Amino acid sequence: RSCWCIVNITVYRDLYVCSRRCYAKQIRKKQQLIKNICLRDYDRKTYAEKEDKQWQKKRHQKRMTMRILDRLKISYEVLSYQCDEFIDGIHTADTLGIPHENCFKTLVLQGKSKGYSVFVLPIEEELNLKECAKAVNEKSVEMIHVKDINAVTGYIRGCCTALGMKKEYPTIIHESALDCPYICVSAGKLGVQLKLSPQDFIKATGAKALDIIHHNS
Repeated sequence: RSCWCIVNITVYRDLYVCSRRCYAKQIRKKQQLIKNICLRDYDRKTYAEKEDKQWQKKRHQKRMTMRILDRLKISYEVLSYQCDEFIDGIHTADTLGIPHENCFKTLVLQGKSKGYSVFVLPIEEELNLKECAKAVNEKSVEMIHVKDINAVTGYIRGCCTALGMKKEYPTIIHESALDCPYICVSAGKLGVQLKLSPQDFIKATGAKALDIIHHNS
């Protein structure tokens, strides 16, 4: 009988040891699972932070427009926002919180002589083509086609600016700019605007300030 007791004790001890080992193994599995989840979350967070840093660095890269202003020792402020597709200047102004009268768009026209000229005006206004033609000594002018913007200016639709075009074209800015403490124009890249004084813009582009918009009678 004593032998039977010893056998039972041995069996129970072995079962106890086995159950402890199984329990410890389950605990290790759970710990490893938690560790893997934490590592995965850490890697995902690290990757997101890395991507964000790269995007920030790319976003703040110096554009040709900025280098031109730097070379002329003109002070400016860079305003940027997420922009995957250009909508219009009003959307840009509203996104950045800029008054519409301070946000200017850039349009390129071609004259009867086949020469190009650049017109900068508030985003809500429309050009008076007769006044535009008179401003650049042309018989008539018309807007260039969207598909020709890049070939003529070096920029794409939505980020055209009088600064740093492929060639220097006669540039006219609407005279209302002179009444603004600052104006905002495209920096030559979607989602990036430059904020500077109208006098500095005129200095950088050689623009003339004239009345070129259409007035409602």
